[in-house]
Amino acid sequence: MAGGERNRILHLATPETAVMVFLLVVVLRVASPVLALAVGSTRLPQWDMAKSGVSGLRLARAVQDIDPLAFLRHLNGLDVWPPVFPLLETPVFLFVGPGYASARGLVAALFGAAIIAAFWSGLQSHHRFGLTVGALAAALVATSPMAQVLATIVMLEIPGTLLLLLAVGLYLRSLETGRARDFTLACVAATGLFFCKFNYGLIWILPMMANEVLRAHGPSGLQPSESLNRLRTALRRPWPALLAAGLLIAVVIEIAGPWHFSVGGKAVSVSSAGPFLYALYALTLVGWLFRPRRSLQMARQLLAHSDSRVRSMLVAIAIPVALWMVVPSHTINFVTFLVNRSAGPPVLSVESLLFYPRVFVGEYSPSPAVGIVVLLSAAFALRRLRGRDEAGRVLALALLFSTIAAVAHPYKQPRFFFLTATLLWFAGSREAVKVLVWAMHR
Repeated sequence: MAGGERNRILHLATPETAVMVFLLVVVLRVASPVLALAVGSTRLPQWDMAKSGVSGLRLARAVQDIDPLAFLRHLNGLDVWPPVFPLLETPVFLFVGPGYASARGLVAALFGAAIIAAFWSGLQSHHRFGLTVGALAAALVATSPMAQVLATIVMLEIPGTLLLLLAVGLYLRSLETGRARDFTLACVAATGLFFCKFNYGLIWILPMMANEVLRAHGPSGLQPSESLNRLRTALRRPWPALLAAGLLIAVVIEIAGPWHFSVGGKAVSVSSAGPFLYALYALTLVGWLFRPRRSLQMARQLLAHSDSRVRSMLVAIAIPVALWMVVPSHTINFVTFLVNRSAGPPVLSVESLLFYPRVFVGEYSPSPAVGIVVLLSAAFALRRLRGRDEAGRVLALALLFSTIAAVAHPYKQPRFFFLTATLLWFAGSREAVKVLVWAMHR
């Protein structure tokens, strides 16, 4: 064997390569039976599964018929469940066939991709121990009974988890490298997550933006008194005051509604803040368009005086979301979807507060012991909210926000916890590895 060829082989024989090969074997071992079950099943789709499947089928039919107007009409109609997953289904239906097995097979394949994404994101989470973090996070995703079940049905949990892991990994890489390109890709992935399922996007985008504020100013640089003074100054101006009052009314509508009253002898019912919020948004757009030159100048100045990370968030997240919300039904159904309905025990009851911890330990974890260890590790990760560990801080912010949102929402189902579970697996893996390394070096 030539010396150069031997050196190339030795160069490839690294721990990362060995773990990656092992991971691919695990993916084939776990995902193959899931794929076979998903494709071979004769079960009929029900409710949300049928809706998720038929949306992609309609887009595929429009492409097949070379009917761009029908394609845009169907795309515009995706206002409750947004268009990313149907767009993923479209080429599958075109090239594999329009059967429901095609959509189930796609979800099973995305499950295998999510396992690999968990490993890759773990690599980005720590410059020394990322290999171990990634392997542990991938193992938790792969062995989760709930994940394996959801990988056989056409729902948004598996695509959402894949996009979340990609968004997390890209953002953590941007923290490590500081490159504008990496952060822009992280913002694009976050927007993709939002347009996979609205609440999924908010679970990650809001903590990511909060972390960017903390990076820019530092916890000590955020003075509550100064922020309050700025808020008071802004609210003295007519337009910000009107928007603030409108947002307050919208919150009251959702909390105290529905309201029923009559105007001019006609009955009026106000049960959702969606139309009211769209009216505020429409007024904002009209005010912006009323003075286009001034508005464009302000937009250019904002972009010119912002750093690259703020520009990426504006261009890759804020503008696409704002354009989507221009259509009235998109904004109204966005609000309706987030609020959903109350179909569970009282939010502050013991049954409600313990619902998701019990589900995570009993249905998400390969064994109760593993679930308890992950919960403890993830709880320990919340201490990263303070300190200089930026990767740990953004994971803690996302974990805290998603957990509070899940527990506080009155409508609970086991699958609704899936993205929070993904954050638990990821943050718990990272914290467990750091604790083990610390214990070994004592």
